[in-house]
Amino acid sequence: MLIFKIELAEFEEEEIDSYSRGHITIQGNSGIISSKLSKRNQSMMIFISICDLLNSIRVLLASPLKKYNFVGTGCSFQFFIIKTSSNKLILTSVKNEVIDELTEGELVEEIWREVKLFMLNYGNSLDEKEIVKNDLTLSLEEFKKHFNL
Repeated sequence: MLIFKIELAEFEEEEIDSYSRGHITIQGNSGIISSKLSKRNQSMMIFISICDLLNSIRVLLASPLKKYNFVGTGCSFQFFIIKTSSNKLILTSVKNEVIDELTEGELVEEIWREVKLFMLNYGNSLDEKEIVKNDLTLSLEEFKKHFNL
C-alpha cells in the first residue's frame, strides 16, 4: 500500500508564501524515498512542486507517455513514475530502486488524499496575492475534474 506524505519544512510553518519549502515522502511495499531523509537539504518549493506533480500526473495518465520524472522545484529530490504494459505504474527512486507497483486509480487516490489534507492545513495560509495561488487552484480543479474526484 502506497503512503504519500507532503509536509512543510520545520522552519517554514510560521510564514507561508509561494516559495515555502517542504518535503515529500513516498513509502511503498518495496521501499521508501523522502526529501526529508536526505543527508543534505532537499526541501523543495512545495506549493510549486504540488502544481507540477498534479499537472504532470494528469498528462502522463492521459497520454501515450511512458515515464514521468518528478523533480522537486528548487532541489534535486526526484522519483519516477513508469507505465507498464500490464496497466500498472511503478514508482522508482532516481537510483532505479522500486518503491511500489500500483494501479493508476491507487496512485491518483493516494496523491489526491494527501494533497487535499495538505491544502486543508496550509492552503488558506496563502494570501490571494501570492503568485502560486492561481496556478495551485487551477491544478487542483483540473486534477479533480479529470479524475472525477
